[in-house]
Amino acid sequence: MLTCLRIRDLAVISELELELSDGLHVITGETGAGKSILIAALQLILGGRAHASLIRHGASQAVVEAIFDLARQPALRERLQAFGADADDEVVVRRVIRPSGRSRAYINGTLATGTQLAALTGDLVDICSQHEHHRLAQASSHLGYLDAFAGLDAAATEVEEHFARWSEQLGELEQARARLQDRADREAMLRFHLQEVDALKPRAGELDELESSRQRLVHAERLAEGAWQAHHVLSESDRAVAGELVNLQRQLSSRTGLDPELDALMERLEQLIVDAEDLASEFGSYHASLEHDPVALAQMDDRIDSLRTLVRKHGGTLELVLARVDDMRTELQSLEDADGAVERLEERVSQAASALLTVARTLSDARRGAANSLGGLITTQLGDLGMGNALVRVRVQDLPASHHKLIDDVPVRATGMDHVEFLIAPNPGEPPKPLHRVASGGELSRSLLAVKRVLAEHGPRGLYVFDEVDTGVGGRIALAIGAKLQEVARHHQVLCISHQAQVAAFADHHIHVHKQVDDGRTHTAARVLAPEERTAELARMMGGDTLTPATLQAARDLLGQAVTTA
Repeated sequence: MLTCLRIRDLAVISELELELSDGLHVITGETGAGKSILIAALQLILGGRAHASLIRHGASQAVVEAIFDLARQPALRERLQAFGADADDEVVVRRVIRPSGRSRAYINGTLATGTQLAALTGDLVDICSQHEHHRLAQASSHLGYLDAFAGLDAAATEVEEHFARWSEQLGELEQARARLQDRADREAMLRFHLQEVDALKPRAGELDELESSRQRLVHAERLAEGAWQAHHVLSESDRAVAGELVNLQRQLSSRTGLDPELDALMERLEQLIVDAEDLASEFGSYHASLEHDPVALAQMDDRIDSLRTLVRKHGGTLELVLARVDDMRTELQSLEDADGAVERLEERVSQAASALLTVARTLSDARRGAANSLGGLITTQLGDLGMGNALVRVRVQDLPASHHKLIDDVPVRATGMDHVEFLIAPNPGEPPKPLHRVASGGELSRSLLAVKRVLAEHGPRGLYVFDEVDTGVGGRIALAIGAKLQEVARHHQVLCISHQAQVAAFADHHIHVHKQVDDGRTHTAARVLAPEERTAELARMMGGDTLTPATLQAARDLLGQAVTTA
């Protein structure tokens, strides 16, 4: 139930707050006063598309906030908690529109996307607008009405899940069959690549090692020359470093023992002699290891070229190539087992199809069993709404084979195997025909109200919004519509925008919307009318702005008639 709606800087509304409770709320006002903005605000709360044009001129942003009581909607409370929005008995939904056209949505302070907002608030408000009048004429919407009436939403969800599982496995099977069809070519290509790699037998890091070794071979003569020079200076020349250090040690040896500090320096000198001799030896060994080998260099170049060609062919690095080789071996193994994989998938698809048909047939039987009851109840409701000669039939047929997937020659889709359509015969003796062929705008409005009345005792106890459902009617029929709206309000909170005094008379709460000018700016205001104000508003709706004793008395009579009818 909606308990509060607050709007700021949305279209002609600068600031407006409505407090709502149980029962039937009727909103009236002159054309253009801003009643439709209330519907636009609710649609934003439900995740509707936001536009920068909705922002009031001169404002930096538009804000819509709504507070809903969840006391009678435990399932929704659980969904909100799963989403991460703390929800006890109330939920606060906030939508902010910025001049860029982008918007932000918050559920109990938690940021939400438009898709999340629509999914989480879908059960809170049911808006029955002129758009839905037209939607009712489309057979695609009728199946949902039948499922809601018969309490088959859970069964329909089960069918949808089975259909998704079967479709996914069927897709896997089709891919496996395609791989099987192209298997020979693919296997040949994979074997070619693997043989090429196996012939080279590359190792991770090998390319870096080879390039480093190649540098040594290419510059072997220069490196050898430097190593020999170092060895010569350290140990072979007339004044070799190692020999000079030995001579210095001999000269100072007679002074050892005279001063501890000199003794420590002599120890370091001795270590320096050892290091010089070792270094000279290592330079000699390094010189001996260096050899200019054109044959080895050519072989190394060939190896490097082969590895680089392999990397260019497969992309990335040598290490990535080796990883892809593992993937190719795995794929080749799976291709070799493709026949078995297809057989296993065929078995899984067959089992999924059988399970889908079982739940779809069960759902279809339940729909066919409920169709006559729904058609009869809608017919009764239409009789109350001045269409006593109308006959409504809910037809459930098998889906046409074209444009649908077949299981054992049975057409099936995510909603099951049924095509549901409401048919109406407005006059006796005429065969029932689809709504869109025979129903006028007024008849569609009354048909929609009849459907909503039938469904009022089913589904979550949210807010029903009727936007000018009384279009194209008046007098006795408008009274019947008002009475029917009040019946719906016994099961749901109802908000109705109306131009008919006969409908407004049934309101538990009468909200008047009007324009006013403050400081040269026009804005929309709304308030709940007191009883005496309500009589005046009904009189105005019936007789124009000039109130007379006759129109005021007619308004009182109308209120009395509404109370008597209720």
